[in-house]
Amino acid sequence: MKSSLLFTTLILESIHSDILELPILSYKWIIIFLDNYFSYCNITFLYKKYKAIKTIKSIFQIWPNIISHPIKRLHTNNREEYII
Repeated sequence: MKSSLLFTTLILESIHSDILELPILSYKWIIIFLDNYFSYCNITFLYKKYKAIKTIKSIFQIWPNIISHPIKRLHTNNREEYII
């Protein structure tokens, strides 16, 4: 990974996200969003994986409205992890 991707200079410039399966809890999935600059983290528990798309849309609407700055990049560790 290039060092330019590790550091950001603006809030919401780079958001990292991951979705994990948690079969031991009543919620089966957990989705995490982390702002690289501000280190703000959002964790959402999901009963169904298909609800992840609604959560992503919500984050992309709410965070920019609060901060008055658009999200520029969304990073995931696997391109297909959000596919049902």
